[in-house]
Amino acid sequence: MTTQGRTNLIHFPKQQLEKFNEFLWGATETIFVAQEVTKLHLNGGNAPRTIVVTSGAFYVFRPKNFNRIECGNIYSIISLTKVVYVEPDILNLTYGENTFVFKSSDALSIGQLLVNQHAMVAYQVPSYEPLRIESTPPSALKPSPELNFRPASLFQTRLIIWAHYYNTQFPLQNVRTFRDWDHKHSGPFKIDSTFEHNGAIAALAHTISWDADLKHLIIDSFAPDQLGPFLSTIFAQSFALSRISIENIASPLNTDFDLSAREDTAISSISFKGTHPHVVISFFNALEKFNGRIRVFQLSNCNIHNEELADIFQSIATLPCFMKLQYLSLDQLNINEFPLNEFSAMLSKLRVLSTVVINQLDLEGSDVLNLLLKQAQLPRHIEVTGLKFTVPVVAELPESVTHINISNSEFTVETFATLMKSILAKNRSSPLFLTASNIKGASTKQFLGQLENIELLPLIYELNWSGNRLLPKDMKALLSFLKTQTNLKFLDIEKCIFHEDQPEKSLQSLSEFLRETPIEGLGMLCDSSSPISIELLPFITSLSGCPGIKSFRLLNSQLKDAGIEPIIKMVQECPDICEIDIDGMEVSSTIDLIRLYNGLLMNPKIVSLSTPKKELALLGITKENMQPEVKKMLLALKTKKIPKNSMQRLALCEHLQVEIDDDEQGSELDFESMLTLIEPASLLSKPTAGPGKSKMNPLEELNAVMRAMVAVMRDEPSERQVEPVPMARMIMDHLVTSKKALKVAHGSSKHSI
Repeated sequence: MTTQGRTNLIHFPKQQLEKFNEFLWGATETIFVAQEVTKLHLNGGNAPRTIVVTSGAFYVFRPKNFNRIECGNIYSIISLTKVVYVEPDILNLTYGENTFVFKSSDALSIGQLLVNQHAMVAYQVPSYEPLRIESTPPSALKPSPELNFRPASLFQTRLIIWAHYYNTQFPLQNVRTFRDWDHKHSGPFKIDSTFEHNGAIAALAHTISWDADLKHLIIDSFAPDQLGPFLSTIFAQSFALSRISIENIASPLNTDFDLSAREDTAISSISFKGTHPHVVISFFNALEKFNGRIRVFQLSNCNIHNEELADIFQSIATLPCFMKLQYLSLDQLNINEFPLNEFSAMLSKLRVLSTVVINQLDLEGSDVLNLLLKQAQLPRHIEVTGLKFTVPVVAELPESVTHINISNSEFTVETFATLMKSILAKNRSSPLFLTASNIKGASTKQFLGQLENIELLPLIYELNWSGNRLLPKDMKALLSFLKTQTNLKFLDIEKCIFHEDQPEKSLQSLSEFLRETPIEGLGMLCDSSSPISIELLPFITSLSGCPGIKSFRLLNSQLKDAGIEPIIKMVQECPDICEIDIDGMEVSSTIDLIRLYNGLLMNPKIVSLSTPKKELALLGITKENMQPEVKKMLLALKTKKIPKNSMQRLALCEHLQVEIDDDEQGSELDFESMLTLIEPASLLSKPTAGPGKSKMNPLEELNAVMRAMVAVMRDEPSERQVEPVPMARMIMDHLVTSKKALKVAHGSSKHSI
């Protein structure tokens, strides 16, 4: 128990306060008010009472014999609905259906404290019914001013208040578990089995739901037997939470979910990791009541049967909450036979799906890739990683796909050749990003040598070949292939060149290539266990004056102080360079670090420059011991942009691809035009098939629905029953989807990169 008596509302000495300890909930409950008052009865009588106002509740005590007290009532702060003050000393409090009227010379101060407490608890909670305040005179008791900052210890305080509301006391030392969250209140919020809830599930769920800064909740093996009511409360009450990750629930549940949500729910991302399939299936069964839109779904590290995964695919294909699904990930699932047919049927229903990730499944890679490439509704990003490709890839990569990732997969040289032919056989106007890191089955020379007699179009915009060992002969084969890709702008070769592999020859070939081609960016990450710092120095020197290079990333180079002047000189003499990241040079002193970065900061061409976090750590530089010169350098670095990574460059290219001018959009569309004009992107961006070959238009459902609504309004017979609210939501979703479809269609025909 702690006290806070800045307004002299505590009328007992500290020793006498100890008699309340048996009723309060421990040291984390701060006392603000403790005094004797006179309770006023409705019949005109009165009686002595002692009130204690804490950070969690309003306590009312009655006197007993032998100078003892008993607790008459405990009201949670959140239960307070009305405060009435009558000058000079009367306060009337309403808690739901209960009232407590008393006299105290501190009535106004106590009333104002309660008003302010209530406002703090309701901080940034939308649609919360405000506290009713009445005052005589009107100017005495004032509403709390709107808070423009997060109150200290807000999560901990709310947890105590909600625990009082539900009368579910638990060991309050658990509250301190959330001290770090209250301090930073950003990033994921994780709750696991170390938290002893003792039944306070609803209190914890309400507290999580009311935190406007809590966007990502991770539930890691927490209270499996109470997961149903816990998540049901969160779905019903949360307004800011957007991402829920459920992990390591290894046993089936005995409770059901009720996933009804408020109209303004922000929940849009659901992931399961290491979770029993019964939990996942139960969750999916409850999603029929969820009125939000799930845009991200991830399932990983689960042992699951074919039938169970097929049921999940069918739910995704049919439930309204998945009609806006954009990101689907299936990662390391232990399954005997992957339900390809159900997977294909599901994909055909997802009109706005942009990313599909299939990672480390016991599944033929070519089968799933061929299936993905043949879909009418195509994702832009396809990641088929950690798979085995033993049969040919026969489907061609369509224009709509901008990124394909085959990392950590195993190929034969023949299947790799069919994949590259699929990717590079058909001309396209949009940029293509290819990630092929750590591929297995052969060497770079063997893989790329197979392509020498195949006619391949120059379509790759960015290539990530990281993790593939490059001996001089492999580097020669890679560069020979890249010379056919005349549109290539960025190359990543992280952890490809090692000390024992004659790195000077590979780097010399790379330097010559960079001077001969229009490449704009190079990314390298050196392996600290096999340094090539000696060979890197002449490589960097050879790049001085290299035309075209705009972005240069060289991490963990271990160049030491010998690399400072070559790096500065190279940046000065390369006419187009504007983005650089060189963390991990391991300079010997703070003076040398300042010399290096000040030399780069003085160059007006440099727009993006990363902070040397690894250098600072190696030199033991912290906020506490930072020298003024280092602080000045870091402040200057803050004026620079952070160098873009591959995904940021991809997003930028895609943004340019779909951007259209407002002038090109029609101002109005009548009802009939809307029915005939709305088409998904995949149909608008290419000629439609003939009547006998056309596939089901994903928006024909909307067409039928709207025509049914017209029939109802005209009092005509209709085969379809129309429910107004779900129908309106479906129409709005289709219209938003169609607007994006129109943008993609216009963009793909207008722009090229």
